[in-house]
Amino acid sequence: TVCCAWQLLPAGTLRLARGLPSVIALRGIAAAAFFGFEAFLPLLLSRERGLSPLLAGVALSVGALGWFSGSWYQGHSRAGWSRPRLLKIGACFMSLGIVISAGAVWPVIPVPVAIAGWALTGLGMGLLYPSLSVLTLSLSPPAQQGANSSALQLSEAIAVAGMLALAGALFAALLASATAAAYLSVFALAWLLAVAGLLVARRV
Repeated sequence: TVCCAWQLLPAGTLRLARGLPSVIALRGIAAAAFFGFEAFLPLLLSRERGLSPLLAGVALSVGALGWFSGSWYQGHSRAGWSRPRLLKIGACFMSLGIVISAGAVWPVIPVPVAIAGWALTGLGMGLLYPSLSVLTLSLSPPAQQGANSSALQLSEAIAVAGMLALAGALFAALLASATAAAYLSVFALAWLLAVAGLLVARRV
């Protein structure tokens, strides 16, 4: 299914061709990094750091507030920044935020620090995510805007599904023998995707 679905994306998406193909690819990469990390963060906070389900959920809400803030900023101010520059800044914030949040694996790192990192990750996603939608429309001829908008969503769906499947397999394989390594393997994968997103953003 995944192999067939990729054929519905614009030509050049898999090889990260400059322009629209990289925009489509970046949507999948960024979403996979964000949602892949988000799927395991509340488990870490509740199971390993002793937070109640309520407080673990609050941590996710902080990330949502960061996303809202980034989205509001890119839509209202932007300080004269171009959309491609917003992509780079957003991917940079995501990469840094994931590293900070992953520190929750070690008890010596205070939980509020990890939550602050997740807010930074959300802020980066808020700058990046809507900018990709705007760029998709601006780089598409009017007759192809609908198809390319669908391709943007398809890229996200494929990448997130693949990330969750791979992360789940890694986590299950390592959890029984090395709990910290299980979490770190998932978080490292999310971080690598965020860094890859920063590189792809330079091709837009």
